[in-house]
Amino acid sequence: MKPKLISVNTDYKLYRFKSIPWDEISSECDDLLFLEDNVMHLSWRGLSQNYHAMPLLEKNPKKIDLYNLGMNTHPRAMNYLEQNLMTLFNQRHMHSFDLLFRNSSEKAIKLIEKVLLMDDPKGRPYMNRPHVDCSMCKKENLKCLSCMRLHMENLASNKSAVHILEAFFKNEPLNGVRKISNLDIYINPLDGEIIIPSKYYDDNWVALERFFKNLASNKNASTYLIKLICQYVEKCIKLGLFETEGRYQSSDSFKLRCSNTIEFMLDNSENKKMVEAGKMLIRKIKHPRLISDCMEGIVEGKHIDLVEEFYHMFFNVQTELDQPIDSNDPQTWVPDDLIKQSFWTDLCKMEHPRAMEILIENITFINSFVDTHDMKLHFTYLLSENPEALLILERYEDKYFDVDYALSNPNENIYPLIKKHFNEIDWHDMFSYSECNNNNPEIFPQNALDSWLYKRQNVSIRKHMNKLYEDGFRHPYLEGHMAANSYEFCRNNMEYVNVDNLNMFPASFWTGLFYKIDYEAMKEENSEFRSELIAYVFHPARLQRMAESFQIEFSDYLDSLE
Repeated sequence: MKPKLISVNTDYKLYRFKSIPWDEISSECDDLLFLEDNVMHLSWRGLSQNYHAMPLLEKNPKKIDLYNLGMNTHPRAMNYLEQNLMTLFNQRHMHSFDLLFRNSSEKAIKLIEKVLLMDDPKGRPYMNRPHVDCSMCKKENLKCLSCMRLHMENLASNKSAVHILEAFFKNEPLNGVRKISNLDIYINPLDGEIIIPSKYYDDNWVALERFFKNLASNKNASTYLIKLICQYVEKCIKLGLFETEGRYQSSDSFKLRCSNTIEFMLDNSENKKMVEAGKMLIRKIKHPRLISDCMEGIVEGKHIDLVEEFYHMFFNVQTELDQPIDSNDPQTWVPDDLIKQSFWTDLCKMEHPRAMEILIENITFINSFVDTHDMKLHFTYLLSENPEALLILERYEDKYFDVDYALSNPNENIYPLIKKHFNEIDWHDMFSYSECNNNNPEIFPQNALDSWLYKRQNVSIRKHMNKLYEDGFRHPYLEGHMAANSYEFCRNNMEYVNVDNLNMFPASFWTGLFYKIDYEAMKEENSEFRSELIAYVFHPARLQRMAESFQIEFSDYLDSLE
């Protein structure tokens, strides 16, 4: 029997409408009853993407957004989209099929193939028609190169579209029917090589890098496609990999050509051949700027072998790159200060014991570097949150341990340090429940835990706070935190709850905030069943049988039931 619920905090949903992430809830919620009861707050664009909202969409077909329906993995959603393909074709918008081309479900792939191969009544491919919302298409009255590439960019990351991508680059008919696009949007027909724009970071260059970055993230990319990515990177090297339009900055716009592609290769942990190809390329280029640009992928992929090989390149300091860099002479590859800072701070985030050993082995350099560049705060919060950094935190507690950040550390063995520095916790900044702010530890049910880093940090905060309370530590904010981790408290004090990230929790959490169980209604609904059950259990004939089975007098058996 499903529980009966009473809606609460309805005013909050109305008055704090903009704070609650309804768009994300619309596309992600897996509780159909919650969706139906809150449909007035939800986005039909988001609902159109939601697998679990399919019954609601079928009841409201006029509100379905066909573009967003392309992301829906429900087979019936693809059936409906197939029945309405001509609506999208006739709109002739640039992005009409973007989400469909990223959809990796079996039904979606069949529909993608159909879209790519459909012809108009005159036998011309629908996908080759110019778009009405593209200035270049309008100017030439033909489908422009940018629009052609757009479809391939969306297919590039689709794990189930590998056969389509291979057919395109091999210049073969898709499913034996016909070729799906002009190969020369990427490949020079004269020499068979990838076409690289001459001007760095023009629109064509950005589109090319976006395509190969997406392809590098494809977990099912074949050996053939991986070789194609390597050809692209090597062509970039030939044309001047080290050319940029400005000094090193932290933004992607100043990264080296193709560094994003190599980074995504290293981060594609589900495709081992892709990772190995990425390692081969970074070893071949062996440039500190590229290594620094790719450190996020190295850290996330825990590629300690690359760190072992290259960390020695990041000891020397040169604040200005006055001397030219010779790509063939490693001796000229002295990193500037920002590259060096980026490498060592990223290394502090790496959750690998050997990474921490490298820091300890070079602690004299690290200490001097931190002091010289005023980076103590950066190193402190990264190391204090790193579950593999316990040894360095214990040895250099005074320099690199910060209890506020350590509360987010999932390593249970860090608790003695937290307990030791209990009096240093900045309670007002971190744990104030006087108003909703993003610094509060998120409030959520224990069974909602998963491995996402943001949620993991809040799980760790709760565990450490619970342990402190159990060990007798007391503080008004600590006691407030303990109270705030119950549904009842949150329902009755919604102003204390940070609702900005509600979509990251399961629907049961939202139900706990906006509903409570109606026990009286449930009793009333089951009154007939309860009467029947009582009549059966206490029927005289049954009681007589029970008394005989226990070999006691009937009156004694009745007395035992009182």
